Amino acid sequence: MKESKSNIPDRDLNMAENYKNISRRFDCITENSPSGIFILNQELEIEYVNQKFCFIFELAEANLIGLKFIDLFPGQLCKTQVLDCLSDGASNSDRASSFNLVSSSGDKTRVQVNSSIMEDVDGNKIYVGHILDITSTWRASQLQYAVFEISQAVSTSTNLTSLFKSIHSIMGSIIDITNFYIALCDEEQSDLNFPYYIDENDEQPEPQKFSKGLTEYIIRLGEPMLITEQDIYSLADQGKIDLLGTPSKIWMGSPLIIDNRTIGAVVVQSYSDEKLYNMTDLGILNYVSEQIAFSIRNKIASDALQQEKFHFEELFQGSPEGIILVDEKSNIHRVNKEFVNIFGYSTEEAVGKNIDDLITDSWQKEEAQSITRQVANGERVKFETVRFRKDGSPVYVSILSAPVLRKEKRQAVYAIYRDITDRKMWEEQIRSSEEKYRRLSARLSETNNMKDLLLDVITHDLKNPAGVISGMSEIIISESDDPSSIELIKESSDNLLKVIENATTLSKITFGDEIKKEDINLTEMMIEISNEYSAQFLTAGISFINNLKSDLQVRANPIIAEIFRNYLSNAIKYAADGKKIIIDDISNSGTVTIRVSDYGKTIAEEDRKSIFRRSIQLANTEKRGQGLGLAIVERIAAVHNASVWVEPNNPVGNSFCLKIPRA
Repeated sequence: MKESKSNIPDRDLNMAENYKNISRRFDCITENSPSGIFILNQELEIEYVNQKFCFIFELAEANLIGLKFIDLFPGQLCKTQVLDCLSDGASNSDRASSFNLVSSSGDKTRVQVNSSIMEDVDGNKIYVGHILDITSTWRASQLQYAVFEISQAVSTSTNLTSLFKSIHSIMGSIIDITNFYIALCDEEQSDLNFPYYIDENDEQPEPQKFSKGLTEYIIRLGEPMLITEQDIYSLADQGKIDLLGTPSKIWMGSPLIIDNRTIGAVVVQSYSDEKLYNMTDLGILNYVSEQIAFSIRNKIASDALQQEKFHFEELFQGSPEGIILVDEKSNIHRVNKEFVNIFGYSTEEAVGKNIDDLITDSWQKEEAQSITRQVANGERVKFETVRFRKDGSPVYVSILSAPVLRKEKRQAVYAIYRDITDRKMWEEQIRSSEEKYRRLSARLSETNNMKDLLLDVITHDLKNPAGVISGMSEIIISESDDPSSIELIKESSDNLLKVIENATTLSKITFGDEIKKEDINLTEMMIEISNEYSAQFLTAGISFINNLKSDLQVRANPIIAEIFRNYLSNAIKYAADGKKIIIDDISNSGTVTIRVSDYGKTIAEEDRKSIFRRSIQLANTEKRGQGLGLAIVERIAAVHNASVWVEPNNPVGNSFCLKIPRA
């Protein structure tokens, strides 16, 4: 017989009421729990979830009930790890595992899963657990770890390339860096280069001029940006950027800023997933970019310091002079290679030794100590002295010694040694040569005096008797019935006077003395000179033609006639085969140019200048002289501000020329 409701004991009613209260409390606790609570059946199908669970997965309760729990997690690896976590739940209920989730909105979430395996009232295995959103704390720890790793990379990387590679690897633990690059620009933002570039579609760009790409856009803007594909085309339509490279579905960049100056940008992008990055990722990228910029600055400064140290070491060791660094007690701290070469001590033998004990003799100690005192007072000291090599041999050196100051206090002393032994030997030879040439100069002075005496003898002692002969001959001619013989004596004496006069003039020309000049008609002079050679013309069968104008006035010394005598003499001697000599002039208002042309063998071009030098005769000539004539010609022309040369005649032969200013 069924018991009526009214007959149910009060105790059971109270228990039912208590159960309802407990159930309401359980529902209140689970629905307000900060964790997502779930119950799974033995097939791992969801039987219960609270509102927090729905919020974490961004799915309604109705859409979750009946789903396989592991299907909520992306990727086979993640599903396997979740399954392992659930399977170990009974024995590891105190151990939590964390996994990445990707919601329908594209946001990344990191969750921690705790589960336990139980049995329901019917004895079936069930899984009870909770999921906690640990995204913020996980990101913070990952970011902290990444910053630490980046700082470690800065201290261990040997160059910026290896540093960028390390940064790329470290960032992979925080965000997707499949397409990642670092761009750097110069101070004027006129050039852009890409020292590190990883991209699945595009090759690493060459250094280029600043343009209107997305990278340059955020560098100019100086702010981090998350830009979608739609944003990219919008910016291009507005003329703010140019479309360069493969279009991105999403592009995220952050400027690298050092001391309020943008030096470049760090960029990540995706060509396929428009939801790959979000504003949280942008914040992370910006934070990391600050660390990268700081690291780059430190690395650049460190590299610059290392480079400076390298250059200093190269200068120190490669110096052509010996360099040492000594402490306040004159003990050697460093030496370079040239110091070792000069003095013969190895680096190990020199370092730690007192410089004065190492390379000075006992009698030089006072000098060395005096120099030490001067340098100690802040003076730079430069002097020349003798020091001694390891083998005891002396070496002349020039020494420059100066203090190394820091905050106006002497920290050390450097000294530069230059081996001047060869110079000292040359100086000694020069001193010996000076004495030798001083004696020679005295002898030359005596020789010049003899030259003056000889000129006086020629001018007076020879000229006077010749003048007497000429005068007496003239008297005898006037009184004689047959003066022909006496006229020959007079003509010879007059010629002797001319020779003496010319010899005197040539001596003055040779020694650079002034010579007297007078107005001379070159046409008349050439007639007289050609008459002197008339007999030779006749003997050689040479036809002589004088085409000079009647009035060729110049200011010259009569010695100028020697130029024409040499020209005619050479024409007769070397060019007799042509059987013709022509004299003509090419003159203008300022100068007179006279040519003595023959029709003999044409002088080779390479010989035309050399024949005017002393002791030069033409090759392959049967008639050879002293080589003095044309050299004298050039000397005579020079003192008249005139010029002489030879040029080919037409069709054969040579034209010897003189160009001289008009009177």
